[in-house]
Amino acid sequence: MVAAPIENTLSISAHSLSLKRNNRLLLKDVSFSALSGEITAIVGPNGAGKTTLMKAAAGAFLELKDSVSMNDEHLSELSLTDLAQVRAVMSTNVELGFNYAVRDVLEMGWVQLRRYSDAQMRGALHSCSETADITHILDQSFNTLSSGEQQRVQFARALLQIWRTPQERTQARYLLLDEPTSNLDLAHEIELLDELRRLRAHNVSSLIILHDLNLAARFADRVLLMMSGKIVCSGAVDQVFQAERLSEVYQCAVTVEWHSGLQRWLVFS
Repeated sequence: MVAAPIENTLSISAHSLSLKRNNRLLLKDVSFSALSGEITAIVGPNGAGKTTLMKAAAGAFLELKDSVSMNDEHLSELSLTDLAQVRAVMSTNVELGFNYAVRDVLEMGWVQLRRYSDAQMRGALHSCSETADITHILDQSFNTLSSGEQQRVQFARALLQIWRTPQERTQARYLLLDEPTSNLDLAHEIELLDELRRLRAHNVSSLIILHDLNLAARFADRVLLMMSGKIVCSGAVDQVFQAERLSEVYQCAVTVEWHSGLQRWLVFS
């Protein structure tokens, strides 16, 4: 089931992004929008520019901040504190130089010190830990965890960063997730993506990089297909996932079929 956008407005938008590093053009006149209360998946082969686009949307490149907007405000107009309270970024393979406990890692994501009480923080931390299935490892060292467990801790930290009380969930918030399912087992990757679906009802938009096209077909409301620093096509899954187009982008034979039993598109190669 695909949820309709909460409002017919842009949540994250970018206009004509171009970025050059070491004489290599990483982004080439890229424009996109991610609508409020939707899951937007960024897909494409290795080196397509997916992570660079994600970093640009997060405000990592100073020269592009005037070209990216959240809540109709350019990133250059938002302070780091204001930005941190409405959008959280989750990257892959995060390494910590110190031996922090999982609970300490989560608390690093709490940026609401003036908004909520300590009791609310503890309740929010417990709720986000339950969602990510990490309550049983809160007192363990982060560096001793498996890669999948570390991934779930980072997801819980991102959820905690943009946490709101039930009465305050009308404000648009954003999760920017770079391959959040890459180290997860089957059950946990489905649970994570199901949670992104549930969060749409609380005005949380997700911009997510996925390598698994079947996960994108199953969970995304909108898809951005990238190749060589450009967006080749964007739109609903059935519009973007055309066999001929995917075969050209991925440089291999790709088949796309509608599965009537599962009620979704399946991608084969």
